[in-house]
Parts: sequence; structure tokens; C-alpha cells
Amino acid sequence: MHRHGPVLSAGFVRLRRGPPRWDAGRLRRRHCVPNVDRYTRGVSSRQSKAGRSWHRRDRMAAHNNEGSKATHYDIRELSAGDPDFAPALRRVFNLDPAVPSDLVLDRFMGQRRRTPCADAPPDFLLGAYCEGCLVSACLTWTSPGAAAMVMIPSRMRHTQERFVLSQLLRTVQERAWKQGIMVLEVLVEADSPDPEASLREADFRYLTRLMYFRRPIVAADREQAVSPGIEWVSYTPEVEPLFTATLDQTYTQSMDCPELTGIRTTAQVLAGHRAVGVFDPALWWIAKREGQPVGLILLNRCVHDPLLEVVYVGVVCSARGTGVADALLSRAVGAASRVNVRDVALAVDGRNTPARRLYGRWGFVQTGERGAWIACAPRVHRD
Repeated sequence: MHRHGPVLSAGFVRLRRGPPRWDAGRLRRRHCVPNVDRYTRGVSSRQSKAGRSWHRRDRMAAHNNEGSKATHYDIRELSAGDPDFAPALRRVFNLDPAVPSDLVLDRFMGQRRRTPCADAPPDFLLGAYCEGCLVSACLTWTSPGAAAMVMIPSRMRHTQERFVLSQLLRTVQERAWKQGIMVLEVLVEADSPDPEASLREADFRYLTRLMYFRRPIVAADREQAVSPGIEWVSYTPEVEPLFTATLDQTYTQSMDCPELTGIRTTAQVLAGHRAVGVFDPALWWIAKREGQPVGLILLNRCVHDPLLEVVYVGVVCSARGTGVADALLSRAVGAASRVNVRDVALAVDGRNTPARRLYGRWGFVQTGERGAWIACAPRVHRD
């Protein structure tokens, strides 16, 4: 079952007409990305022509710079006051230059975190320059729990950009490892093979295919049946050790990204889960049967979308196949109906067939998929 904390998540509005963005526990796969497409509506034809002209100039520069991997690129960190900050974000998210900068930046940066997080290193945006011209960029979002998500362009405009992207990713790794980050993740659109060569060159490895699901909330969900024999324990700081121990037990023989086990501590993973969207302790539960924890479900609100994201759901190995998973999802759907959201969203490892069958039985419909790539700090590198 879904076991990622920033490294992969679920509940979101589309940025590139694709499925979600990341979370922060195990793997990050969040659905809270702003719908930037809406900002392109009503853009004048004059602005559109200017945008097309900008793309033509970019292609011409790329053609003139076309060469070998030996080309020297100057990699710089860009701050919010830098004139290339907005153009770099446009490259990362493949946005039309005609989209007003103030709308994109206000909306995009506002959804990252409602308040600064003292437990995570600062986010950073890197730009690559050739002869003074910006040719590529990547954005790194950090999270509590020693994890970070790297956003890269999903479409390569020219061959040279593939070479520079691998250099950008290596620079990200050098900085991330110095900051104590232990795992980096990149999510690639299912129909976008362009970045794969750059990722392999930069020592990222393919992890799995993440599948994203949503389920609308209906009136009948308010009447979800009480699960007999299940006692529910809500999250408080006093019971955090119990949540950490139960989370760790659910990883045993898990089919959801088992490669991530042991890269970070369970406490770090839990801290990452807390940083996804809007944390509400009243939406985190442990399920107990006969006094023993048998599973847990962690729900967070999405910042800009009326949905609840299943940040994590898991059942301890000894309780699988006994109806605990159904009780956990019933709890999630019932909670969503009471907090006035329209949907429940989640993501799952495409290899986890039992979990996919469970979600299908509960009315979840697949909305997209992405390839997950990871790189680990040298001290935690695993084959």
C-alpha cells in the first residue's frame, strides 16, 4: 500500500496537464500543484505572438550552441529577485512565456508551503547558462525528513539541453548531500522519455511507475459502516512513538516501493508525511484490534484543492487479509464526507496489485501515472 512520505504522494490539480506532484514521507507524490493552465486563458494574440517569437529565438540560440558534451555551462542559483527567476520556472514547468509572471509566481510559490518550515533546508532553483544565456533549469523542493523533490523540464527543446540537465542534476546532488538530504526524487510524465538519459547519466535510478487515483465523495459516504472490533487512536504528540512503531511494522513485506526501506529512519519518514499539504492531527489514525495496532491511515488536506490526500495507508503484515484495509479506507471516506471536500486522492506503486484491486473496489479511478526516479546520498547508497 501507499508508503511514501515526501518522497511520493497523491491529491492534486494539474500543472502540466498531467497527474500529481510529490509528497514527503517515503516517496513524494502530491496533488497540490496549481492549475497554471487557467492563467493562459484570455492572453491576447499580441502576447501569444510574442511568446512564439521568444520560442523561435530560443530555438535559434540552441541551434547555434549545438555541440558536444564538452560545452561549458555556468550553473547558478537564482533567487526570487533575479530577472531570470520567472524564465527559469517557465522552463521547469514548460509554460508559455505569455503567462503573466506575477500570476504564475504568486500562485506557484504560495502553494509550496503556507509557512516556512524550520526543519527543512531551503528550496533552491538552479539555472544553467551558456555564453550568458539561460538554457535550462531545475527546482529542488526540500522537506523535513531528509528528502527532496527535483522538478525538471519534461520536454527537451534541443539536444544540448539533455547534456546540461545531467550537469544540473549532479550539482543538485552535491548541494543536497552537503545539506544532509538523503534521498532525491524526480517524477517523470509517463509520455515524456526525454529526461531519462540525463537522469541515468546523473546516477538516478528508475524506481517504479506511480499510479494516481481519485474517488469523488457522495452523500452515502456519510453513512459508512462502523468497523466492528476496531478501536481508533488519533494522533497526538504523546502517541507519536506508537505511530512511528506502527508505520515501521507496515513496511514488512510491503509491495509499495520496498526499495525505499532503510534509506531513512521511520521517524524521518513520519516527519515528511506531516509536511505534505495541510497537516491535521485529527485526520491521522491507528487502527487497533484487541489492543494491538493492525494498521494506520494518514490523511492531509490539499492546500489549493478541495480534497483529502491519503498520504499513507498501511496494514501490519500479520493483519493483512482480515478486513483492516477496508476499515481504513472506510474511515478515510467517512472523514472526507464530514470535512466538506469533493474527492479523496492517493498514489500507489504500479507493482502493488492487491492495493490497486482494493482501491478499485472502493470506487477509485486512475487519473494518471508517472515514473519515479531516485538518487541516494553516498552513505546510504543501496544496490
